[in-house]
Amino acid sequence: MSELIQKGDSRAAIRWKLLASTSALALAVSVSSAQAEDRPLIWLELGGQFDRVMGSPDQWTPPSLGVLAGSGVFIRKEPATSFGVEGRISYQPLDSDWSISLSARYGRNHRHRDFHTQTSTRHRVDYTETTRHDENHMVIDFSVGKDVGLGLLGKHGNSVIQMGVRIAQFDLSGHDFVLSQPYISFGGNQREYFHTADLTRRTIGAGPSVSWNGSIALAAGSDDVLSFDWGAKGALLFARQKMSGDFLTHASVVQGGYPVYVTPIANSVRRSRNVMIPNAQGSAAISFSLPNAKITVGYRADVYWNVVDGGIANRRSISRSFYGPFASLSVGLGD
Repeated sequence: MSELIQKGDSRAAIRWKLLASTSALALAVSVSSAQAEDRPLIWLELGGQFDRVMGSPDQWTPPSLGVLAGSGVFIRKEPATSFGVEGRISYQPLDSDWSISLSARYGRNHRHRDFHTQTSTRHRVDYTETTRHDENHMVIDFSVGKDVGLGLLGKHGNSVIQMGVRIAQFDLSGHDFVLSQPYISFGGNQREYFHTADLTRRTIGAGPSVSWNGSIALAAGSDDVLSFDWGAKGALLFARQKMSGDFLTHASVVQGGYPVYVTPIANSVRRSRNVMIPNAQGSAAISFSLPNAKITVGYRADVYWNVVDGGIANRRSISRSFYGPFASLSVGLGD
């Protein structure tokens, strides 16, 4: 009888131990889930940047028709700065070191200038020169990443390796106009010269990318963290590079306010080519984080080698670089 009681007691003890272990495990899982749920699942980010643009295409100059025809020496089509906006959406599941993100960055620069000059030669000539340049670029990134920090950077630090696809498009267009009006008559006739040029350059490409983004806390309070953030990205884009140009020159003789004859000189250029574009990007920033928000201010460099056909009569690949400060605001959702 006592043997049965002991067996029953041992079975009861086993059941209680099993129940206690299961309860402890469930409590641990619930605590872990609560801690995981304490962070947002989705982050939305909006920002802007100011870039210094480097890498210039060839400058167009009118054909030489003599000292009175105008030289176009004052034409400067390339603006040195660019303004833009950027956005990002990222998602990280609960209890996971993996994340996915989609981002887009758009930049634009514009320049429209008029020049009026006079020569100091004995054949005094008035030159009116107009130049207009528009440029925009769009960069889209889709990435899948994993946090490989493994706790080495502390509670508020992370180190994320991402792989994905980068898509980039560059559009450059320009219009130039030169009018020369000499203050000299030949037998009562007045000569005038008109030169126009319209240039369009476009490159569209896509290819694989790999990046490393990290953050380490500089100071942490109960609800806020001041961090140093960094990022490095490399990509290889397979692209189509296009260039087109239309050029026209009119040399006319005006008599009594009416053209007596006009001599047009016109030519066009059309070409395209498949190219590979290496790309490297790096950034450093300071960020201030709240439980569901983050403010970031930093500096970024983004370089594309041999990205645009910058030639006119002949093909010449040029690189395009963007250097400058940026700022962004991120908001977390789904916590």
